[in-house]
Amino acid sequence: MQTRTQNDAILALNQINKIKEHSDKKDIQRYGVLVYRFPIMVRQNGLQQALGFIAGKSAGNRSTPEGQFLSHIAEILGLEADELTETILKAELEQYQHYTRRCLEAAIWYRRFTESLLKVDPTGEIASEKQEADNESDGA
Repeated sequence: MQTRTQNDAILALNQINKIKEHSDKKDIQRYGVLVYRFPIMVRQNGLQQALGFIAGKSAGNRSTPEGQFLSHIAEILGLEADELTETILKAELEQYQHYTRRCLEAAIWYRRFTESLLKVDPTGEIASEKQEADNESDGA
């Protein structure tokens, strides 16, 4: 039997690998920046407002990086992606706190895999590009 943390790690790994395989560079960068900003948004504004902001950016399109991220969060919480924001909005305090904790716990894995697999840093730069830029500035 695996722990919840192990399950989160496996799920995040699979989801990040799909992003890596099926997304272009621009979408990978957008997804990566979102992964870094999400825990901050949750702590500053609350889970519902953070998800509402991301849902607004996705405009209901699950193929955008924001839409994919919402789907990933829904899967972590065991909810349907289409009902994510409404379910959290209607949650009782104890359940809302549980959802918030689960999202923040899972965000650790998304960040780790974003760094290691997607090579995106908090600024949205991809590591290989950053290294090339550093090499060019060293040679100049």
